[in-house]
Amino acid sequence: MKATNKTLYILLFVLALVVNFAGINVRFFTDDPGLYASIAKYLIYKKDFFQLYTYNRDWLDKPHFPFWAIFASFKVFGISEFAYRLPALLFFLLGLLYTYLFSRKYYDKEVAVMAVLILLTALNTILCNTDTRAEPYLMGLIMASIYHIACLEERFSYKDLLLAALFTAFAIMTKGIFVVTAIYGGQIRQLKP
Repeated sequence: MKATNKTLYILLFVLALVVNFAGINVRFFTDDPGLYASIAKYLIYKKDFFQLYTYNRDWLDKPHFPFWAIFASFKVFGISEFAYRLPALLFFLLGLLYTYLFSRKYYDKEVAVMAVLILLTALNTILCNTDTRAEPYLMGLIMASIYHIACLEERFSYKDLLLAALFTAFAIMTKGIFVVTAIYGGQIRQLKP
């Protein structure tokens, strides 16, 4: 990678990160983030880590993992928009890291950097980081799972097996069992006659 390209990539990376993190303190402008934040807040007040509540009733609509992450952030930083969005943005950063690692595994450094920049600047990514729901969590968890599965294909290690299983489990606990299709569907190889 040329020095001028490197400087340009760093500048674009920093600007894209600023844009993605700019909404961390923005008030909720749709209903879902407020609902999700209130469910995590109920975990604190009800002192029940395994049952989700909203409007003083059981809420069985979503898996628990994002609410647990928000719960932990609320416990550390207090209940706020910042604390609500922070865990999702951290998983988003995890997704960027694993996108880079996965791309770097198969391509050169410049292609890996471009893959991260494309992900950083995609409109849907920016919207999902502002109107935070499950997508930033899924981005990090799915990419981490795929990366560790790819590592297992090269050589078996218990570390990669454990991390692939753990990230897959957390992805399932974020959106449901169908995320297995996104994670493992790409691993299906064409059958040779």
